[in-house]
Amino acid sequence: MGVLLALAALPAASVMGCAGFGAVSLPEDWPADVVPYPDAPIVHVSQNESGSVLVQDTSDSAADVHRFYAESLGRAGWSVERGKSGPSGESSYLADHAKTGRAILFLLFPLETGTRIEFMMSKNPGFVPKSKPGKRRKRRAH
Repeated sequence: MGVLLALAALPAASVMGCAGFGAVSLPEDWPADVVPYPDAPIVHVSQNESGSVLVQDTSDSAADVHRFYAESLGRAGWSVERGKSGPSGESSYLADHAKTGRAILFLLFPLETGTRIEFMMSKNPGFVPKSKPGKRRKRRAH
């Protein structure tokens, strides 16, 4: 949860663009191997010295979006782990790139007509806590 809080601290003053205020493009330092979701407009971008946020809306389901990123990030050397689900039905995922130490958090929020995708990337390579080998959490039976 500390990851989310650290990145949520990006100030509104750092907004580079929002829907209705002109064209919105990727942050300058956005990693080339983290592609925006196809055919989904970028509705918000913000960036400061701590990191970047990218928001897109799509008519696709959260399951389709997750599948796309699990496959595309996996091919690019990222590992994707599911986090907790939130009270509004959102799902969180952590992705990290072992070779480079990069990490991103992405959240999928259900909308009436699809899914909102929120990517948060920190410039601090250690912002995602690493699990210790052999210390896996036990999964609860549902």
